[in-house]
Amino acid sequence: MIGKHRGVLKLLQEKLSGGEIYGVGCACHLAHLAAKQGVKALSVGPQDFLVDVFYHFDKSTKQKEMLREDISFCNETIRKVLKHVSTRWLSMSRTLERVLHQNARRQTGGGGDLSGGRERRLVNIFKEPTYKLYVLFLHAIIPRFDTFNMLLQREDPMIHRLQPVMMKLYQELLGCLMKPSVIMEDKDDLLAIDATAEDLQKSNADLFIGFSTSQMIRKQDLEGSYEVGRFCAEMRGFYQKALVYMKQKFPLKDSVLKAVVVFDPENRVKSNFSMVETLLGKFPDVIPENRTDELFMEFTLYQTCTDLPTFSPQVDRIDKFWHQVSQLAKPATGQQQFRLLSQLAKYALLLPHSNAFYESIFSMVRKNTTEVRSSCYN
Repeated sequence: MIGKHRGVLKLLQEKLSGGEIYGVGCACHLAHLAAKQGVKALSVGPQDFLVDVFYHFDKSTKQKEMLREDISFCNETIRKVLKHVSTRWLSMSRTLERVLHQNARRQTGGGGDLSGGRERRLVNIFKEPTYKLYVLFLHAIIPRFDTFNMLLQREDPMIHRLQPVMMKLYQELLGCLMKPSVIMEDKDDLLAIDATAEDLQKSNADLFIGFSTSQMIRKQDLEGSYEVGRFCAEMRGFYQKALVYMKQKFPLKDSVLKAVVVFDPENRVKSNFSMVETLLGKFPDVIPENRTDELFMEFTLYQTCTDLPTFSPQVDRIDKFWHQVSQLAKPATGQQQFRLLSQLAKYALLLPHSNAFYESIFSMVRKNTTEVRSSCYN
Protein backbone atom coordinates (compact mmCIF):
# COMPACT_ATOMS: atom_id res chain seq x y z
CA MET A 1 0.00 0.00 0.00
CA ILE A 2 2.94 2.35 0.56
CA GLY A 3 4.55 1.64 -2.77
CA LYS A 4 6.96 4.28 -4.02
CA HIS A 5 5.48 4.31 -7.52
CA ARG A 6 1.86 3.10 -7.45
CA GLY A 7 0.93 2.82 -3.78
CA VAL A 8 -1.62 4.77 -1.75
CA LEU A 9 1.07 7.08 -0.39
CA LYS A 10 2.23 8.02 -3.88
CA LEU A 11 -1.36 8.64 -4.96
CA LEU A 12 -2.03 10.94 -2.01
CA GLN A 13 1.18 12.85 -2.62
CA GLU A 14 0.17 13.44 -6.23
CA LYS A 15 -3.50 14.28 -5.67
CA LEU A 16 -3.44 16.39 -2.52
CA SER A 17 -2.00 19.87 -2.60
CA GLY A 18 -0.77 21.84 0.37
CA GLY A 19 0.93 20.50 3.46
CA GLU A 20 3.35 17.61 3.47
CA ILE A 21 2.56 13.89 3.30
CA TYR A 22 5.24 11.37 4.10
CA GLY A 23 5.22 7.75 5.17
CA VAL A 24 7.32 5.99 7.78
CA GLY A 25 5.82 2.50 7.56
CA CYS A 26 4.27 0.41 10.32
CA ALA A 27 6.92 -0.28 12.97
CA CYS A 28 5.29 -3.58 13.96
CA HIS A 29 5.34 -4.82 10.39
CA LEU A 30 8.91 -3.62 9.89
CA ALA A 31 10.05 -5.53 12.98
CA HIS A 32 8.36 -8.66 11.65
CA LEU A 33 10.13 -8.22 8.31
CA ALA A 34 13.48 -7.60 10.01
CA ALA A 35 13.17 -10.92 11.84
CA LYS A 36 12.26 -12.65 8.58
CA GLN A 37 15.31 -11.14 6.91
CA GLY A 38 17.47 -12.56 9.67
CA VAL A 39 15.96 -16.03 9.32
CA LYS A 40 16.93 -16.02 5.63
CA ALA A 41 20.56 -16.32 6.73
CA LEU A 42 19.85 -19.67 8.41
CA SER A 43 20.25 -22.88 6.45
CA VAL A 44 17.56 -24.45 8.60
CA GLY A 45 14.30 -22.55 8.95
CA PRO A 46 11.68 -23.56 11.52
CA GLN A 47 8.63 -22.57 9.49
CA ASP A 48 8.14 -25.87 7.66
CA PHE A 49 8.90 -27.83 10.80
CA LEU A 50 6.26 -25.97 12.83
CA VAL A 51 3.68 -26.41 10.09
CA ASP A 52 4.47 -30.15 9.93
CA VAL A 53 3.96 -30.49 13.68
CA PHE A 54 0.54 -28.86 13.47
CA TYR A 55 -0.76 -30.86 10.51
CA HIS A 56 0.63 -34.09 11.92
CA PHE A 57 -2.09 -33.85 14.57
CA ASP A 58 -4.66 -31.64 12.86
CA LYS A 59 -6.23 -34.23 10.53
CA SER A 60 -5.58 -37.38 12.54
CA THR A 61 -7.90 -38.38 15.37
CA LYS A 62 -5.55 -41.25 16.16
CA GLN A 63 -2.53 -38.98 16.61
CA LYS A 64 -4.53 -36.57 18.74
CA GLU A 65 -5.62 -39.38 21.03
CA MET A 66 -2.08 -40.74 21.32
CA LEU A 67 -0.81 -37.26 22.16
CA ARG A 68 -3.53 -36.82 24.77
CA GLU A 69 -2.69 -40.17 26.37
CA ASP A 70 1.04 -39.41 26.48
CA ILE A 71 0.49 -36.01 28.08
CA SER A 72 -1.95 -37.43 30.63
CA PHE A 73 0.50 -40.23 31.46
CA CYS A 74 3.18 -37.63 32.20
CA ASN A 75 0.69 -35.77 34.41
CA GLU A 76 1.00 -32.58 32.39
CA THR A 77 -1.60 -30.08 31.25
CA ILE A 78 -3.08 -30.86 27.86
CA ARG A 79 -2.50 -27.92 25.56
CA LYS A 80 -3.56 -27.21 22.03
CA VAL A 81 -0.99 -27.69 19.27
CA LEU A 82 -0.55 -24.21 17.85
CA LYS A 83 -0.45 -23.43 14.15
CA HIS A 84 2.33 -21.19 12.90
CA VAL A 85 1.19 -18.56 10.40
CA SER A 86 4.08 -16.75 8.73
CA THR A 87 2.09 -13.54 8.23
CA ARG A 88 1.00 -13.34 11.87
CA TRP A 89 3.36 -11.08 13.79
CA LEU A 90 3.57 -12.95 17.10
CA SER A 91 3.11 -16.49 15.84
CA MET A 92 6.57 -18.08 15.81
CA SER A 93 7.64 -17.39 19.38
CA ARG A 94 4.57 -18.94 20.99
CA THR A 95 4.56 -21.87 18.58
CA LEU A 96 8.23 -22.63 19.24
CA GLU A 97 7.69 -22.40 22.98
CA ARG A 98 4.78 -24.84 22.83
CA VAL A 99 6.81 -27.36 20.83
CA LEU A 100 9.87 -27.08 23.07
CA HIS A 101 7.81 -27.67 26.20
CA GLN A 102 6.60 -31.01 24.92
CA ASN A 103 8.63 -34.17 24.66
CA ALA A 104 9.92 -35.13 21.21
CA ARG A 105 8.39 -38.59 21.45
CA ARG A 106 5.00 -37.11 22.28
CA GLN A 107 5.23 -34.68 19.39
CA THR A 108 5.66 -37.55 16.96
CA GLY A 109 2.70 -39.46 18.32
CA GLY A 110 4.70 -41.87 20.48
CA GLY A 111 6.41 -43.55 17.54
CA GLY A 112 3.29 -44.39 15.53
CA ASP A 113 2.97 -44.80 11.78
CA LEU A 114 6.01 -43.27 10.07
CA SER A 115 5.03 -44.14 6.51
CA GLY A 116 4.26 -40.53 5.58
CA GLY A 117 6.85 -38.01 4.50
CA ARG A 118 5.81 -35.55 7.19
CA GLU A 119 6.22 -38.12 9.97
CA ARG A 120 9.68 -39.13 8.74
CA ARG A 121 10.75 -35.49 8.57
CA LEU A 122 9.64 -34.88 12.13
CA VAL A 123 11.45 -37.94 13.46
CA ASN A 124 14.65 -36.96 11.67
CA ILE A 125 14.40 -33.41 13.02
CA PHE A 126 13.95 -34.51 16.61
CA LYS A 127 16.87 -36.93 16.28
CA GLU A 128 19.19 -34.28 14.82
CA PRO A 129 20.78 -32.24 17.66
CA THR A 130 22.07 -29.44 15.43
CA TYR A 131 18.55 -28.70 14.20
CA LYS A 132 17.44 -28.11 17.76
CA LEU A 133 20.21 -25.50 18.09
CA TYR A 134 18.44 -23.35 15.52
CA VAL A 135 15.09 -23.81 17.24
CA LEU A 136 16.54 -22.87 20.64
CA PHE A 137 18.30 -19.83 19.19
CA LEU A 138 15.13 -18.51 17.59
CA HIS A 139 13.23 -19.19 20.79
CA ALA A 140 15.75 -16.95 22.56
CA ILE A 141 15.97 -14.09 20.05
CA ILE A 142 12.44 -13.78 18.61
CA PRO A 143 10.98 -12.52 21.94
CA ARG A 144 13.14 -9.39 21.50
CA PHE A 145 11.09 -8.56 18.42
CA ASP A 146 7.85 -9.64 20.09
CA THR A 147 8.39 -7.31 23.06
CA PHE A 148 8.87 -4.41 20.66
CA ASN A 149 5.83 -5.49 18.66
CA MET A 150 3.51 -5.88 21.62
CA LEU A 151 4.44 -2.48 23.03
CA LEU A 152 3.47 -0.78 19.77
CA GLN A 153 0.18 -2.66 19.49
CA ARG A 154 -1.25 -0.66 22.36
CA GLU A 155 -4.29 1.45 21.53
CA ASP A 156 -3.15 4.54 23.43
CA PRO A 157 -0.76 6.97 21.68
CA MET A 158 2.81 5.68 21.59
CA ILE A 159 4.32 7.96 18.98
CA HIS A 160 6.43 9.65 21.66
CA ARG A 161 8.13 6.32 22.43
CA LEU A 162 8.49 4.99 18.90
CA GLN A 163 11.97 6.31 18.12
CA PRO A 164 13.47 5.33 21.51
CA VAL A 165 12.10 1.77 21.39
CA MET A 166 13.30 1.33 17.80
CA MET A 167 16.77 2.39 18.86
CA LYS A 168 16.57 0.11 21.88
CA LEU A 169 15.79 -2.89 19.69
CA TYR A 170 18.61 -1.93 17.34
CA GLN A 171 21.01 -1.57 20.27
CA GLU A 172 19.96 -4.94 21.72
CA LEU A 173 20.72 -6.71 18.45
CA LEU A 174 24.01 -4.81 18.16
CA GLY A 175 24.91 -5.97 21.66
CA CYS A 176 24.30 -9.58 20.66
CA LEU A 177 26.80 -9.32 17.80
CA MET A 178 29.26 -6.48 18.32
CA LYS A 179 31.99 -6.02 20.91
CA PRO A 180 30.94 -3.79 23.84
CA SER A 181 33.94 -1.51 23.28
CA VAL A 182 32.77 -0.83 19.72
CA ILE A 183 29.29 0.11 20.90
CA MET A 184 30.62 2.37 23.65
CA GLU A 185 32.88 4.22 21.22
CA ASP A 186 29.87 5.15 19.07
CA LYS A 187 27.18 5.16 21.75
CA ASP A 188 25.94 8.56 20.55
CA ASP A 189 25.60 7.36 16.95
CA LEU A 190 24.91 3.63 16.89
CA LEU A 191 23.91 3.78 13.23
CA ALA A 192 27.52 4.63 12.35
CA ILE A 193 28.64 1.15 13.43
CA ASP A 194 29.25 -1.24 10.55
CA ALA A 195 27.45 -4.40 11.64
CA THR A 196 29.02 -6.39 8.80
CA ALA A 197 32.62 -5.72 9.91
CA GLU A 198 33.78 -9.07 11.29
CA ASP A 199 36.76 -7.56 13.13
CA LEU A 200 34.32 -5.56 15.27
CA GLN A 201 32.18 -8.56 16.15
CA LYS A 202 32.32 -10.81 19.18
CA SER A 203 33.98 -14.20 19.15
CA ASN A 204 31.86 -17.34 18.84
CA ALA A 205 32.12 -17.88 22.59
CA ASP A 206 30.69 -14.42 23.35
CA LEU A 207 28.06 -14.36 20.60
CA PHE A 208 24.52 -14.36 21.99
CA ILE A 209 22.84 -17.60 20.97
CA GLY A 210 20.66 -18.13 24.05
CA PHE A 211 21.36 -19.86 27.36
CA SER A 212 19.55 -23.08 26.41
CA THR A 213 21.48 -23.24 23.14
CA SER A 214 24.81 -22.87 24.94
CA GLN A 215 23.82 -25.51 27.49
CA MET A 216 22.91 -27.97 24.75
CA ILE A 217 26.26 -27.45 23.00
CA ARG A 218 28.07 -28.27 26.24
CA LYS A 219 25.90 -31.25 27.15
CA GLN A 220 26.14 -32.74 23.66
CA ASP A 221 29.91 -32.08 23.63
CA LEU A 222 29.61 -30.15 20.36
CA GLU A 223 32.07 -27.37 21.19
CA GLY A 224 34.65 -26.90 18.46
CA SER A 225 32.76 -29.09 15.99
CA TYR A 226 32.21 -28.15 12.37
CA GLU A 227 28.45 -28.05 12.89
CA VAL A 228 28.69 -25.51 15.72
CA GLY A 229 31.14 -23.41 13.71
CA ARG A 230 28.70 -23.27 10.82
CA PHE A 231 25.85 -22.59 13.24
CA CYS A 232 27.67 -19.59 14.75
CA ALA A 233 28.50 -18.25 11.30
CA GLU A 234 24.81 -18.35 10.40
CA MET A 235 23.90 -16.63 13.67
CA ARG A 236 26.18 -13.78 12.62
CA GLY A 237 24.36 -13.71 9.31
CA PHE A 238 21.03 -13.49 11.15
CA TYR A 239 22.13 -10.45 13.13
CA GLN A 240 23.77 -8.78 10.16
CA LYS A 241 20.74 -9.15 7.90
CA ALA A 242 18.34 -7.98 10.60
CA LEU A 243 20.49 -4.97 11.51
CA VAL A 244 21.09 -3.95 7.90
CA TYR A 245 17.36 -4.17 7.19
CA MET A 246 16.52 -2.08 10.26
CA LYS A 247 19.10 0.51 9.33
CA GLN A 248 17.68 0.80 5.81
CA LYS A 249 13.95 0.52 6.47
CA PHE A 250 13.25 1.71 10.01
CA PRO A 251 12.58 5.47 10.36
CA LEU A 252 15.43 5.75 12.84
CA LYS A 253 16.51 9.17 11.57
CA ASP A 254 13.05 10.65 11.09
CA SER A 255 13.09 14.21 12.42
CA VAL A 256 9.46 14.16 13.59
CA LEU A 257 9.86 10.93 15.55
CA LYS A 258 12.98 12.32 17.20
CA ALA A 259 11.23 15.59 18.04
CA VAL A 260 7.97 14.18 19.39
CA VAL A 261 9.94 12.59 22.24
CA VAL A 262 9.78 16.05 23.80
CA PHE A 263 6.24 15.28 24.97
CA ASP A 264 7.33 12.28 27.00
CA PRO A 265 7.39 13.52 30.63
CA GLU A 266 10.38 11.29 31.34
CA ASN A 267 12.43 13.17 28.72
CA ARG A 268 11.34 16.74 29.44
CA VAL A 269 14.60 17.72 31.17
CA LYS A 270 16.78 16.25 28.40
CA SER A 271 14.73 17.87 25.62
CA ASN A 272 15.34 21.26 24.01
CA PHE A 273 13.26 23.83 22.19
CA SER A 274 14.71 22.91 18.79
CA MET A 275 12.60 19.75 18.98
CA VAL A 276 9.50 21.90 19.42
CA GLU A 277 10.59 24.03 16.46
CA THR A 278 10.84 20.90 14.31
CA LEU A 279 7.23 20.06 15.12
CA LEU A 280 6.17 23.64 14.44
CA GLY A 281 7.65 23.27 10.98
CA LYS A 282 5.55 20.15 10.39
CA PHE A 283 2.39 21.64 11.93
CA PRO A 284 2.59 25.31 10.89
CA ASP A 285 -1.11 25.99 11.46
CA VAL A 286 -1.29 24.77 15.06
CA ILE A 287 0.53 27.65 16.77
CA PRO A 288 0.54 31.18 15.27
CA GLU A 289 4.02 32.38 14.44
CA ASN A 290 3.61 35.52 16.54
CA ARG A 291 3.10 33.37 19.66
CA THR A 292 6.32 31.37 19.38
CA ASP A 293 7.96 33.33 22.20
CA GLU A 294 5.02 32.54 24.46
CA LEU A 295 5.36 28.88 23.53
CA PHE A 296 9.06 29.04 24.42
CA MET A 297 8.26 30.35 27.88
CA GLU A 298 5.69 27.60 28.40
CA PHE A 299 8.24 24.99 27.35
CA THR A 300 10.85 26.39 29.73
CA LEU A 301 8.37 26.28 32.59
CA TYR A 302 7.29 22.75 31.61
CA GLN A 303 10.88 21.54 31.95
CA THR A 304 11.20 22.78 35.53
CA CYS A 305 7.62 22.68 36.79
CA THR A 306 7.10 20.65 39.97
CA ASP A 307 3.29 20.67 39.86
CA LEU A 308 2.82 18.47 36.81
CA PRO A 309 0.47 15.47 37.13
CA THR A 310 2.12 12.19 38.03
CA PHE A 311 2.79 9.93 35.08
CA SER A 312 3.71 6.25 34.87
CA PRO A 313 4.30 4.96 31.32
CA GLN A 314 3.16 1.45 32.30
CA VAL A 315 -0.19 2.64 33.66
CA ASP A 316 -1.09 6.12 32.44
CA ARG A 317 -2.05 7.27 28.95
CA ILE A 318 0.05 10.07 27.52
CA ASP A 319 -2.97 11.84 25.99
CA LYS A 320 -4.72 11.94 29.37
CA PHE A 321 -1.55 13.32 30.94
CA TRP A 322 -1.45 16.21 28.48
CA HIS A 323 -5.16 16.85 28.98
CA GLN A 324 -4.44 17.24 32.69
CA VAL A 325 -1.50 19.52 31.89
CA SER A 326 -3.77 21.69 29.76
CA GLN A 327 -6.05 22.18 32.78
CA LEU A 328 -3.29 23.62 34.96
CA ALA A 329 -3.94 27.30 35.65
CA LYS A 330 -1.70 30.26 36.38
CA PRO A 331 -1.99 31.23 40.07
CA ALA A 332 -2.32 34.94 39.36
CA THR A 333 -4.77 34.99 36.43
CA GLY A 334 -6.41 31.57 36.43
CA GLN A 335 -5.64 31.19 32.72
CA GLN A 336 -4.22 28.01 31.21
CA GLN A 337 -0.58 27.67 32.12
CA PHE A 338 0.43 25.44 29.19
CA ARG A 339 -2.22 26.30 26.62
CA LEU A 340 0.02 26.42 23.53
CA LEU A 341 2.33 23.58 24.50
CA SER A 342 -0.52 21.21 25.34
CA GLN A 343 -2.25 22.13 22.08
CA LEU A 344 0.85 21.21 20.08
CA ALA A 345 1.25 18.01 22.11
CA LYS A 346 -2.30 16.90 21.33
CA TYR A 347 -1.71 17.37 17.61
CA ALA A 348 1.58 15.49 17.70
CA LEU A 349 0.10 12.59 19.67
CA LEU A 350 -2.49 12.08 16.93
CA LEU A 351 0.24 10.64 14.71
CA PRO A 352 -0.22 6.85 14.42
CA HIS A 353 2.63 4.73 15.76
CA SER A 354 1.64 1.52 13.93
CA ASN A 355 -1.04 -0.10 11.78
CA ALA A 356 -1.88 -2.77 14.35
CA PHE A 357 -5.45 -1.52 14.85
CA TYR A 358 -6.21 -1.60 11.13
CA GLU A 359 -4.53 -4.98 10.68
CA SER A 360 -6.78 -6.39 13.41
CA ILE A 361 -9.82 -5.12 11.51
CA PHE A 362 -8.67 -7.00 8.41
CA SER A 363 -8.33 -10.15 10.51
CA MET A 364 -11.85 -9.72 11.87
CA VAL A 365 -13.23 -9.32 8.36
CA ARG A 366 -11.52 -12.54 7.24
CA LYS A 367 -13.15 -14.38 10.13
CA ASN A 368 -16.60 -12.97 9.34
CA THR A 369 -16.42 -13.59 5.60
CA THR A 370 -15.67 -17.21 4.71
CA GLU A 371 -16.28 -19.55 1.78
CA VAL A 372 -19.48 -20.72 3.44
CA ARG A 373 -20.63 -17.22 4.40
CA SER A 374 -19.68 -14.87 1.59
CA SER A 375 -21.60 -11.91 3.02
CA CYS A 376 -22.98 -10.75 6.35
CA TYR A 377 -26.53 -11.38 5.09
CA ASN A 378 -26.02 -15.16 5.09
